[in-house]
Amino acid sequence: MQEARYFWRNSRSTAACYKRTADKMYVYRKYILYYSTADSLTASSFHTNKPSPKRPKLQEEM
Repeated sequence: MQEARYFWRNSRSTAACYKRTADKMYVYRKYILYYSTADSLTASSFHTNKPSPKRPKLQEEM
């Protein structure tokens, strides 16, 4: 998936491990939805590599 590679081009190492497969891309979308709702941020804010200090953990949502 070239799209996934593009999305994670400027990401942190913790997020980069989710860029390979369609299944993990689904996890990424679900995480972004929860993240943006919890912290009032958009997906584009996450892509600029400026997460808030209150960044939730994936395990808590799943």
